[in-house]
Amino acid sequence: MIDTQTQWEYFLQNVGIWEGSYITYTMDGRVIHEIPSCCCVETLNNQQHARTCLKRDGFPDLKLEFSVLPKNIIYHQDGSYSQGNLNYAAYGDFACEFGLIHGSRRLRGSVLFDVVGYPGRVILIPEYLEGTEKSKSIKRFGAKDLLGKWEGLGTTIYLDGRPGVKYTTTVNYYIDEYQRLAQDEHVNGYHWQSSAQIKGQLFLFDNDSERIQKVVLLPGGASLSFPAKLQMRKPVYLEMAWLVEPHVRHRITRYYNQFGEWQEVSLMIEKKVG
Repeated sequence: MIDTQTQWEYFLQNVGIWEGSYITYTMDGRVIHEIPSCCCVETLNNQQHARTCLKRDGFPDLKLEFSVLPKNIIYHQDGSYSQGNLNYAAYGDFACEFGLIHGSRRLRGSVLFDVVGYPGRVILIPEYLEGTEKSKSIKRFGAKDLLGKWEGLGTTIYLDGRPGVKYTTTVNYYIDEYQRLAQDEHVNGYHWQSSAQIKGQLFLFDNDSERIQKVVLLPGGASLSFPAKLQMRKPVYLEMAWLVEPHVRHRITRYYNQFGEWQEVSLMIEKKVG
């Protein structure tokens, strides 16, 4: 089973006052609207309890106090996390949120699906610890920023009681003879190849017609990856990635098996080496 005490210690990496904004995008990366926000995470009773308060312009404050983390969220050692449905099923609401931390910056992102399984909205929440510099993020990026070889280290936490594993990762991106973005990836003992149409800020990985995956590129070096449509009896893979520097990328993933059961959360930190 998941070690709840360790998870609490990982969660504490998020303590602080995070200033930022909620930015809603279309599926192809166009801004719909932006709302300034402030998220305060504090501890009580010698760090045995926690309190959060989310303030957003035009909305009532959202306050929570708790001493036990919900079952639908998993944290990694640096405070990064994934939160979402425990299962997915036909004709039900489905959403996923990710959070990545790098120094005094935090990036949260969400994908929300409609009741028939199509992604409807993407929300990005770039944040900074109160009183820190806000001008470190790179601007909107494109395929050219990914091209090359990336190497790193990954950690996977399983939901079924298996011990977590650490491993090396290698991903190579290049433009193939058909002017598509090709990806050759080795992660946790698995190797797969895929390719995508490049449609501005959207990559459409459609070489497997039964499992089409979309990746939308967003400002600040962020990207979100999700299925073009949720399908029963098909695994679901969701990811948020963040170029925290032009040659350093953090990725966090959430995986559901073909029965709609949430299985694992993985965190990968990679550097461009060629």
